[in-house]
Amino acid sequence: TEIECQAPLPPLNGRLLTSGPFKMWDVARFQCDKGYVIVGSPLVACQPEGSWSSTPPVCRVGCGYPELTVPRGQFSPIKFYYQPGDTVLATCAPGYFLQGEDKLACSSNGTWEGTPGNCTLAM
Repeated sequence: TEIECQAPLPPLNGRLLTSGPFKMWDVARFQCDKGYVIVGSPLVACQPEGSWSSTPPVCRVGCGYPELTVPRGQFSPIKFYYQPGDTVLATCAPGYFLQGEDKLACSSNGTWEGTPGNCTLAM
């Protein structure tokens, strides 16, 4: 008979994006709800013995790397997951300076607060 894995349970505050039946080497993919960040692998594979390659991920309240952009700049520190209360600083590429706010804060609902400034060519 063909090996199958039982559908993995979706994480709390997340969902399973793929549907079964899951046969050997099929992959299950997970995603977290808005305001939550996936911790662990978003993918698990059905193994030859009928088990999953790893445990499903968890979804934690938090922020991912900011989607807001600072042209000719970046945010630091660079991390995959920021907890509520964490902050990032905007820095500009060499030869540019920041006009406006330099800080964003991860809020308790998993969104970034603040408006980053712009990097302007130094004269």
